[in-house]
Amino acid sequence: FERSWCFRSTTGFTALGLQKARAGRNPPPITGIVFPVGDDMAAFDAREVGYTRHRVDTSRLTVLDYGCDDPRIDSKGCERLRELLKAPSSEYRVWIYVPDETHAADETYPICQTYVDVVLSGCLEWGGERFAKELVLSTTGWSDCFLNDAPLSRRPWLHRKQYQAIDKVLEEHNDLTFFSERKHPEEFA
Repeated sequence: FERSWCFRSTTGFTALGLQKARAGRNPPPITGIVFPVGDDMAAFDAREVGYTRHRVDTSRLTVLDYGCDDPRIDSKGCERLRELLKAPSSEYRVWIYVPDETHAADETYPICQTYVDVVLSGCLEWGGERFAKELVLSTTGWSDCFLNDAPLSRRPWLHRKQYQAIDKVLEEHNDLTFFSERKHPEEFA
């Protein structure tokens, strides 16, 4: 699998998803955040309409150092997770959600700045700029159908908390992200 802008939300934008890697392509590792949800997965299944939940073989996971020194994380949390993932029959389960259908972003289902902001804000919070860059570089399907749908999009400091850090990462990798092609709503229309 590879992470890609490939899931068409029923609300009219393209979201991230996983899709089978293209033939002949050796996709980069899929970086993400593992977090506990308890025994009841029903709420997540209900939220992830259009995706199917799949169990991940924990022997294929690697714990990265992103956030391991973060004071919000139990000081032994990363090491404990590494040990759990080594166990051949771990009682812990790791899940991913894979879209039932995949489609590239287009004018009707663009990539939206507000969604990019949510994703990259999480990366910045839990792994800093390094994690945000890695996510950008390891994601396929970026498109010039990129809508800056943020409220008052010409004044990002009003509604986009981390706009400077996010825009810096997107602009650094413009050849991939099409940051310079991003359009305000009136331009996109």
